[in-house]
Amino acid sequence: MRDKKKACEYVRMAADRGLAKAQYVLGVWFSTGDGVTLDHVEAARLYKLAAEHGFTEAEHNLGVAYVEGRGVARDVAEARRLFKRAVGKGHAPAAIRLEQLCLEEWAADSAHMFHRKASLEIARAAARDEDAKAALARLRPYLAAVRTRRGAAS
Repeated sequence: MRDKKKACEYVRMAADRGLAKAQYVLGVWFSTGDGVTLDHVEAARLYKLAAEHGFTEAEHNLGVAYVEGRGVARDVAEARRLFKRAVGKGHAPAAIRLEQLCLEEWAADSAHMFHRKASLEIARAAARDEDAKAALARLRPYLAAVRTRRGAAS
């Protein structure tokens, strides 16, 4: 434990002096609680510093933090931007995360279109049928929630 504590001191000194790799390593330690107190806010702050220096792994980890809302407010657009930067440098894990984001957005768009089409069909039927009117009334809060989520994700 003493060796880890000493290592943390040296890495922190290097991070405080602006060494991107040290900022990244310290961020990993804070995100896992390895040798330091678990602190996702501090981890994200350190990843951001390292990412500002162009440290690819930090761009990826900060992107993950933004996707998960861990230590920072959830911001899918910022995560996408960071993943694209890391992918541009050949970082395979960022490419996988970027692909996952695209697939999730595609699925959300597909689901949204399906539900929109379904609500239009129910609305047409509701003009003629009381059961359809009740179905439409039950569907409206769900559609509003989907629209709200889509607006927040943009």
